[in-house]
Amino acid sequence: MGIDLDEILSLDEFELLSVKDQEAYLQFLEKAESAWTLTGKQLVADDLADKVTELVYGGAAGGGKSEWILHRSWRKSREVSGHRTLILRTKLKELRRSIVARSLLLYAQHTPKDEMPRWKASDLEWHFPNGSVIEFGYCQTDEDVGQYLSAEYDMICFDEATQFTQYQYELIRSRARSPLSKMKRGARPHIISATNPGSRGHAFFKSTFVDPTEFGELGATYIERDDDDRWRALTRPREEMTEQEQMSLRHVAFVPSTVADNPHMTKEYIASLMTLPEKERRRMLHGDWDLPEGMYFTEFQRNKTDNDGQKTPYHVIPAFPIPDSWQKIEATDWGYAAPFCTLWGAWDPDGRCYIYREVYQSRLTPVQQANLVLRSRGLGEKISKSYADPASWAQRDDLTTGKQWENAGWRNFRAKNDRLAGWLRIREYLQPMEDGLPAVQIFDTCTNLIRTLPEMQHDKDKPEDLDTTLEDHAVDAFRYLMMTRPLPLHKKKSGPLDRIAAHFESRVSRNKRKKNSVDF
Repeated sequence: MGIDLDEILSLDEFELLSVKDQEAYLQFLEKAESAWTLTGKQLVADDLADKVTELVYGGAAGGGKSEWILHRSWRKSREVSGHRTLILRTKLKELRRSIVARSLLLYAQHTPKDEMPRWKASDLEWHFPNGSVIEFGYCQTDEDVGQYLSAEYDMICFDEATQFTQYQYELIRSRARSPLSKMKRGARPHIISATNPGSRGHAFFKSTFVDPTEFGELGATYIERDDDDRWRALTRPREEMTEQEQMSLRHVAFVPSTVADNPHMTKEYIASLMTLPEKERRRMLHGDWDLPEGMYFTEFQRNKTDNDGQKTPYHVIPAFPIPDSWQKIEATDWGYAAPFCTLWGAWDPDGRCYIYREVYQSRLTPVQQANLVLRSRGLGEKISKSYADPASWAQRDDLTTGKQWENAGWRNFRAKNDRLAGWLRIREYLQPMEDGLPAVQIFDTCTNLIRTLPEMQHDKDKPEDLDTTLEDHAVDAFRYLMMTRPLPLHKKKSGPLDRIAAHFESRVSRNKRKKNSVDF
């Protein structure tokens, strides 16, 4: 309702007020009743958006994302004279029937008469008395980007952001500029995006905003380019960087949101989301970023989310000390220009595998790779066997990568390289065991496997295989590792029907013995 309950008076308290104070109090109630307030998660996003240059707010459907965009645009336009905002969707039709239509209702409902902006339907723009403008636009194709490249905006908002391509986002993002005169009045160039997981921009937004902030756990963070031209969380203090290096950084934030964060969401809407197919339900109801469209390993779930929005670790768990008695095996995917990756797996007595360590680095010689792996092992750690990509021994020169490893003190055996059988083995391990937890769990320190496993896509020409053009180095090492031990066979827990069947089977067997017995 927007009313501070601590300020509400009882009827007896109200009657003690003077007539003038009673009128003032009634005006306060009327104003509070119509106030446009933000929810808790929207307030978090709004506060962070004042500090960073780029923010992504979202996850599930119904989290109040579009309404927050409209509220922030409306507030900034009233606070800063001459403020310019651009709000984008990919399609004009969707723009008109969603966020434009919502703005017509909300702005008329919550703006004082003397500050009410004028709606120019022909231009899809709100014009405020102080000179501020909110412009609505669309960008469906890369060619549509051109219509915005000659303009400048203080704030750019992407609604349903993952429907935009990386190219579209990056070029339009460059138009966020505020002159010094306007910044003195409170403007600052920044970009905010509201979105659900999925669609064509999913991988870009996940790798640029979701992963570097550890799914929003870090709040705001700086990101930098790595050697492969991807964005990653900052690996060293900003204070140690040159001014030019600091200028190349991006200050980003991700605020996850689900329907549970929106107190205005109806039970009927939530029920409709619960009836969606599993993949769409995980994306739209729970805001699951580990399930992009075309995902190869759909079994992978970082966390399990119940209907109340509570998350519990599932495939990704906190690290813990591995007992010395567990069998430990390591597996490696070779690479030089592309990263090479070694994963360590440990099997507990029940046959569950824990991926507990990884190394992931490019542009290292075989000797440097061997030294890195040997240094990464724990002091006195016993590794049963080491397996590696068979291509490590396929070079035509006299000294193969595998031989150089061995000369450096790190001996590997050729891994089984049946791709389809390997992917099937991974799927089997991703399934739950009798206790409801998966047969393989990954320590949260193995960041590259966790990042790339859900990004794997089906090959368009060979749908049973995954697309080898993707960043599959950690996943290949994972495949080699899983192929070293088949999944253990576990007896199914007996249920009521099993016990009844066993009872009758026992009686039949007993009767047969009586029939065949001979009295002496």
